[in-house]
Amino acid sequence: MKTKCLGHSLIEVIVVLLLIAISISAMLSTNLTATKLTRNALALSEMIAFTDSVASTMRNNPQELTIIKSRYLATLTPNYISTFVCSTSKRCLYQLQAIRDLRQVKNSLDSMFVDYRMVICHDLTPSDGQYDAGDGCDKLYKNPIVIKVWWPKQGSKSQYQYYYTSVSL
Repeated sequence: MKTKCLGHSLIEVIVVLLLIAISISAMLSTNLTATKLTRNALALSEMIAFTDSVASTMRNNPQELTIIKSRYLATLTPNYISTFVCSTSKRCLYQLQAIRDLRQVKNSLDSMFVDYRMVICHDLTPSDGQYDAGDGCDKLYKNPIVIKVWWPKQGSKSQYQYYYTSVSL
């Protein structure tokens, strides 16, 4: 008497479950990557709006912005502390406004990121510079003022996003 086996063998079931597990893990990996990219894009769009706001604030104080040794020309990090004391010069009010503006910018950056570096300098080639190396600023007064910002990429402690914008009057 011959009997026919009906149904699936255990090996076939295990193979199907393995294929389903691989498919689900691939979808999860793609989803995680998409989430990281979305967060990085969101951080970039927030930084674009933020630097435009900073540039606008600086343009509101042209008496300080347009001089050679402007107080706006600074490097902001989480450890930035301004020790400026105003003298009795004619520029004192403008300098104090610049220092207040920079403190407000620093406070905003502190609330956005744990680690960052913002450089405001004269530079003809703003697309150069690195977070942990030189900022790439040529510091020549005849060149335009630029704002360069580095902040950590989402999900990375050693890679930084970068954005720059020019401050025109």
